[in-house]
Amino acid sequence: MEKLQGDRDPNKGEGLKALEGRSFDAVLDTSGYYPRMVGASAALLAPHVGQYLFISSVSAYAKNDTPHADETAATATLADPNVETMGKNYENYGGLKRACEEAAEKAFPGRATIVRPGYIVGPEDRSDRYTYFARRYEQGGEMLAPGSPSDPLQIIDVRDLAEWLVLLVERNTTGVFNAVGPEKPWSMGEMFAACREVTGKDTKLIWVPGEFLLKNGEDGEGALPIWAPAFGTYAGMHLRSNTRAVQAGLKFRSPVVTTRDSLEWFKSQPEERRNKPRAGLTPEREAELLSLWAKAQQGTPAPAAQGG
Repeated sequence: MEKLQGDRDPNKGEGLKALEGRSFDAVLDTSGYYPRMVGASAALLAPHVGQYLFISSVSAYAKNDTPHADETAATATLADPNVETMGKNYENYGGLKRACEEAAEKAFPGRATIVRPGYIVGPEDRSDRYTYFARRYEQGGEMLAPGSPSDPLQIIDVRDLAEWLVLLVERNTTGVFNAVGPEKPWSMGEMFAACREVTGKDTKLIWVPGEFLLKNGEDGEGALPIWAPAFGTYAGMHLRSNTRAVQAGLKFRSPVVTTRDSLEWFKSQPEERRNKPRAGLTPEREAELLSLWAKAQQGTPAPAAQGG
């Protein structure tokens, strides 16, 4: 397989020179974050490529407060369209992704495919976000379970996403799609049931309400990964419509399989890597939140904990 090397920024070094004069059936752009750079590569390739498939994100939407919103929902905007930094709290990420989409669509009118995944999980997920739950569940004891068993959860196995992307190219499918799963609504309770099936453990779950976690610094951007409060501004975060993607051929393997394979991959890593997980509550933070919740149930005033 031929490999070409260059820089996404046309102003650096040789830039995109390696692509000049080359023709391809399709382009799969998996790492575009700034519209100036996406626009440069898309414009260069447009005369020589049939289809441009850009991997965006559900973060491209302006809000997450509406359950079952589809691809027509309002998208994020940038206060400064020329900004090339994510911002201190990644506040520009969604707007930048949407601007990248627009750059691809401008260069490939009618020939662009925009895919907006949610949380991509599975083997080799080096973020450790989804893996945290199965890893912690296997440890046993009392475990903090965020929100309630009915809180929605959307994930997509990277293998399902990859197979579908190939299908989109094979069929020359264009348009905008939410790449979220599973096909039917899933929940935190079902996720923990998968953890139990995979690990064989009977870990005691302590369900801590979303309102309490939000008050104490866990808002979907704290130490608790992936989960988000199932109300208010987060009500639709894990309830995006995937109807259009399913109609375009997106299929999903069992979340139990994803959970099992994710945990097996993590356990196959060197001990030094396993001892330094990149996401999830630390034992100390988990104990702190559980202690605060126990005091709250007993009616004992407890100071608000610091965010993880």
